[in-house]
Amino acid sequence: MSKKVEITMLEDNELSIDGQTKPAGCFHIEEYEDDELIGGSYATYDNVSDKLKEIFDEDIFFIERIIE
Repeated sequence: MSKKVEITMLEDNELSIDGQTKPAGCFHIEEYEDDELIGGSYATYDNVSDKLKEIFDEDIFFIERIIE
């Protein structure tokens, strides 16, 4: 399984993916697993690293449980 994210920095006037509301942050994060889009979120400068840790820490926890 391969996991990756794509991060897009949004323009000030861009709307969220529904095309109607203002996004919750200036970064749009898309999460892919085996090249299939499985999730996404918005992040701010203050929490973008936390969002990335949430995405990848799940895999690290899973691998640690298998090893035990």
